[in-house]
Amino acid sequence: MQTVSRADNPTYWGLIKAFEAITGVPMVVNTSFNDNNEPIVCSPDDALRCFVATDLDALAIGPFWVDSQKVLDAQVTQQGQRHNTTHQRVNEQELMLEVA
Repeated sequence: MQTVSRADNPTYWGLIKAFEAITGVPMVVNTSFNDNNEPIVCSPDDALRCFVATDLDALAIGPFWVDSQKVLDAQVTQQGQRHNTTHQRVNEQELMLEVA
């Protein structure tokens, strides 16, 4: 087990405290982030690509929070607006909510 102090990493410490306030559990599991047969993500772009390809509910990247329902809503909206045009990628910048 590793510990995190407010002084060492105030953002991560705050995340753990918020999780504790919601669940009553004062810890989180920190694990590698990748899908089957894929390398571990090494950048925010890798994380977003992996996130949209999996069944995760949300993704935290630094001070940003991405919600899977918002991604699905954006994809549906783009599909409705596409009308035989080339595929438009969901703009990850628009999907990220800063929570800092």
